[in-house]
Amino acid sequence: MEFVMPRPLLVLVLVPVLTVAAPVPKSLKNQRPNFDGGWDVTEVYTDGRRLELGAFQWWVAAGEVYRGPDLKREPGETCPALECPADARPGQVNYVLRHEGKLLSTSPALFEFDGEVLRVCYAGNRHPDRPTDLVPAEGNTLLVLKRIKGAKK
Repeated sequence: MEFVMPRPLLVLVLVPVLTVAAPVPKSLKNQRPNFDGGWDVTEVYTDGRRLELGAFQWWVAAGEVYRGPDLKREPGETCPALECPADARPGQVNYVLRHEGKLLSTSPALFEFDGEVLRVCYAGNRHPDRPTDLVPAEGNTLLVLKRIKGAKK
C-alpha cells in the first residue's frame, strides 16, 4: 500500500523550507550603505566594558575614516575603513585597518542606522566570526555614532 500525501499538507511542508533557504533579493544585495559625512563618536564598548575616551569625531568619505572634516591623514597614521564586501548581506560590513597603505586587519562587523545614529559592532582579533548582535559583549567592539547636524552626507 502506497502513502500519498494530500496536496495542502505538501504545500505546508515545502513553504517553510523554501522560506528559510531563500537568497537575499538582488534589490537588497546591491544596496551599499552610505556612511559618508561627519559623526560624533558617543559611546565605545570593548569586551563588554564602556571606554571613557573623551569626545572625538569620525569623518567618512567613500568608506574611509578620517579624524577631521579636511579629510587629511597624518604621516604614519593607522587608518580605519568600513568596507562592504561583494557577498555582504544587509547589515554586514567589514571594519578594516591599514597603516601606510598596508592592510593590518579585517574584522567582520554588523551595522545599523537608526535615524541619525549609526551603530557598528565588530569582532576583535581573538574572535574572527561576525558578531550576531549589536550589543556590548566579550570579544567585540561596539561603536555608537551620531551624525553631526549639517555635516555633508
